Amino acid sequence: MDIDTQAASDRRVCGWTLIVAAGVSVAGMLHHPSAGGHGVAAVQNIAGIGAAASAVHGFLMVVLGAIVFGFTGLTARLGWNTPTARAAFVAYAAGAMAMLGAAVINGFVMARVAHGLLKRGVTDPALIDALFSALSALAETWAQVGVGGQGIAIALWSTALVRRNLPLALLGAAVAVPTLAGMAGVFALDVHGYLGVVIAQALWTIAIGFALLTDRLPAPR
Repeated sequence: MDIDTQAASDRRVCGWTLIVAAGVSVAGMLHHPSAGGHGVAAVQNIAGIGAAASAVHGFLMVVLGAIVFGFTGLTARLGWNTPTARAAFVAYAAGAMAMLGAAVINGFVMARVAHGLLKRGVTDPALIDALFSALSALAETWAQVGVGGQGIAIALWSTALVRRNLPLALLGAAVAVPTLAGMAGVFALDVHGYLGVVIAQALWTIAIGFALLTDRLPAPR
């Protein structure tokens, strides 16, 4: 297999990875469990969805890793030697790491803390609410950092795409705006807020995947 054929094969793998991973990321978020209530009721609700929360967040963590892998194909096509494309990939990878932090808290730490409180018989509502408020704040802060990195990455990749595929560049710019708005705290990155970000990013990611599959990204000169 010559170098050009290998490169085309790699682009197809990355393209399909982006398309499939972006699609299932939306499906995963649509099945994201949530628990409400205050005091002991909140503890019981969070403990009750613990297994589902761990499964969904674990799945989404794997999907995020697949998307990072898929974007190596975009970066390679734009040119690893190009500072803008390389900086975009670094920003996206950093954002993905931050999103893993948010997923660990929401998907695993919350449930473990809830089970621990039940085991110890803690019933003080003020203490319980303060504890889960702190954990929620940590998770949302990690999510803000995460979408910030992703938004910067999409903006940088879109800049690099202007002369290669203007429609993709414009779509990326449109997606980067709400993504960066989430970082800035314009809206809460709770389940509903983050779902909106995921859907917006998925549209662009799938479009990039199809561009890699159909070779609509001219090679760097």
